Amino acid sequence: MPKIKKENDKNNNGNKKREKQNLTNQNSIIKELQKLNRNLESTIHSVNEKKSPKKIEKVGKWLSVLIPILISTFLTVYIYLDNKQLSIENSKTTNAMNDFTKSNAPIKYKIKIEGINNSDKPRQLFLNETNVHTDTLNKLTAKIQISQGSIRKSYLVQPNKNDSITESCFKYLGSNSTMTTEFKCSGTSFLKTGQFYLVFEDITGNLSINFIQYQFVDKFDSAYKYLSENVYDVIIFSAPINYNETLHLNYDEFIDAEKTKNVNEKSEKSFLNYQKEALALSKSTLNSTEMQESIDEGFEEISKNKVEKISQKEVLSDVQEIKKVYHQFYN
Repeated sequence: MPKIKKENDKNNNGNKKREKQNLTNQNSIIKELQKLNRNLESTIHSVNEKKSPKKIEKVGKWLSVLIPILISTFLTVYIYLDNKQLSIENSKTTNAMNDFTKSNAPIKYKIKIEGINNSDKPRQLFLNETNVHTDTLNKLTAKIQISQGSIRKSYLVQPNKNDSITESCFKYLGSNSTMTTEFKCSGTSFLKTGQFYLVFEDITGNLSINFIQYQFVDKFDSAYKYLSENVYDVIIFSAPINYNETLHLNYDEFIDAEKTKNVNEKSEKSFLNYQKEALALSKSTLNSTEMQESIDEGFEEISKNKVEKISQKEVLSDVQEIKKVYHQFYN
């Protein structure tokens, strides 16, 4: 606010200075016109002495018409130029105020997830009691498309499973529109899920919190099921394509139960479609009935994997914790 007041005082001082200058210019014009009028009167008096009454009358009429026209024209040109200059100055002031308002307004933006890495190379999977639940690090690249305002700083916040949110869950991302960072995914040997929050603060201290959920299955060319010590059985021949699903909810969306429900339904449908497509592609490359039966068995194993539904209650609870910790340690 002091900056705005300073700008207003500056504009007011400029206006007073311009009004004083205008008054000075107008006084100068009046003096010049008075001088012109005196010269004309002197000329008329001289003519009165030398010319006949008839000619004097004619000259007097001509001057009485000419003088008002000259005065009116001069004042019109002066006012036009003065107003034009004032218009330019007002335009500059308006633009400056618009820029200030935009930079100080709450941020308006869209998040575009440009890429999350996972392996493009098929791999072998081993299913046993010890590695059913595995963790992996994935790299996120997100681009923030800002339409209004300015981001001062941003964080990735990833709570530990079933743990409360602490300052250790915050990872500083800076203020650049493009950000790259790692986050953790966990799950079964097939489907893995990562959930985290992107938190932005604008230059006036407003917080914007976004919930992101990423789910994926890497493509693989064989999988082995544990039977006994050092003995495995091949249950899947091939899953030729990756599965990737990124779900994004901003604050206005995750406080709406219906929108959260719709996102969960979309996630379940997407994973089911993946299974159907991957199964069909696997079978299309094989002629052996025995192998096709093995693939069926394998995809039954994949179908046991259930997508992790977004809990609106948990998200809202996390958001409250994020705000609390943020204001305590990062504000």
